[in-house]
Amino acid sequence: MRVHQGFMNLFSEGSFIPLFIGGEPEPDIMNPGPKTEVPLASKNRDMSWMNEPTGLYKCQADNTGRPSSFGDILFTEFALPHDWAYETEPGSKIWVKGRSNDIDTLIEMRNLNREDPEYKAKKSKLKATMQAYTPAALLETKKRGAVKEISRTGVLQLDFDAEKISEYDLEELKHCVFDLPFIGFCGLSCSGDGFYALAAIAEPERLGDYATHLFQVLEHYGIEADPSKGRNVQDLRYLSYDANMLIRDNPEILRIRNFQTKPASKKQMATNPSFLEVTGANALVRAELTKIKNARVGGRWATIQRVAFTLGGLADPSLIYSIKSEIEANPEFAGEEAKYCKCGEDCFAAGSLKPIQKLEPQIYLK
Repeated sequence: MRVHQGFMNLFSEGSFIPLFIGGEPEPDIMNPGPKTEVPLASKNRDMSWMNEPTGLYKCQADNTGRPSSFGDILFTEFALPHDWAYETEPGSKIWVKGRSNDIDTLIEMRNLNREDPEYKAKKSKLKATMQAYTPAALLETKKRGAVKEISRTGVLQLDFDAEKISEYDLEELKHCVFDLPFIGFCGLSCSGDGFYALAAIAEPERLGDYATHLFQVLEHYGIEADPSKGRNVQDLRYLSYDANMLIRDNPEILRIRNFQTKPASKKQMATNPSFLEVTGANALVRAELTKIKNARVGGRWATIQRVAFTLGGLADPSLIYSIKSEIEANPEFAGEEAKYCKCGEDCFAAGSLKPIQKLEPQIYLK
């Protein structure tokens, strides 16, 4: 089992960076570099990204849209009535037209029976009536084959489909991704089964490169983002609502110095030196085991996952016994030791596939 908790734990440590893909240095997103300004559409660099204009479309079939701020899109537009139209079949030129608001459509969509053989068809028909926006740019037209830009926003979308993240707790993973300082927003997708994030990037003109790099970083840690969304300025995002949305008014701006384009081979992973061969790890081991010692009900599961994944990356098989010893010694685990030890074994095994190496930072934030 691949666990996302190890991903956030290693980044939060700051100085202990795991081996990255393709044999290239791992990014250290916690090390600030030179301040970077993103050329936003409004040209007002003091404004929150929430005030930036982007393109809002009445429905999927609308190719021209109109300008609207991210704030209006996220907080008000989904509740306002709008016209829509869609073809009964692609190319049929037989159109169904109507008027509705997206909040009612979202409620209907989220109440659909996932076991219904017609679920996907019903969901697609409902989405065809919903408003959508282009997070990456304000466009003159998004028409296929004739996309014309007005300006780029410096915002990149990351989409996490339910099928790809089913092994995780949705809310916990959403918070995990939001902990990355360059993420400005995390919220549920329109189905309510997945979620998406909006990231602030330093070079909007390199949108595709940034998207590919982030896809690879996330995949390296067992989190698969939808690669079909985020690379292109015309990629749509349907309006949605999340009562527990996560918002950061002024996210750090992500600047990538060393772009990654492909994952590491198993041979590359096996030949890289372990963390123990590069630097002493006693302080890290003590710090991680202390987290288990101090674990309390409500945080035990996440603590074991994080610690076991991290220590698994130290290439020392004996550390699993230290983890189990701390679990058995902590009265907070009384009666459930076996379950948590099994969790530790699984996460330790996953971490051992991603050996930790101390490397120089390659990603800088504002």
